[in-house]
Amino acid sequence: MQLTLDQATGLCRMAALGAGANEEVTQSLVASIIAAQAEGLSAVGLSHFIDYLEAIEDGRIDGDADPVVTRPALAVYLSDARGGLAHTGFDRTI
Repeated sequence: MQLTLDQATGLCRMAALGAGANEEVTQSLVASIIAAQAEGLSAVGLSHFIDYLEAIEDGRIDGDADPVVTRPALAVYLSDARGGLAHTGFDRTI
């Protein structure tokens, strides 16, 4: 079965929310997974997405974490994921 990137995005979004991720975590995770897949990096694309879902469902990743981003120097950002995904903190810096 082949899906368009838009179809895959929709399915991944529903799956992440269903696993317990909040809106922000879902957006960050799905965007990175779909971008990797679109670039042909399937090892960190859709095939890896299941691992994230399982980790969120099992509580190994906090799907509702609120990462804290600080800027100790002009060119330095620090992100504490607070038990969640690094993706969310990264997205907050851009």
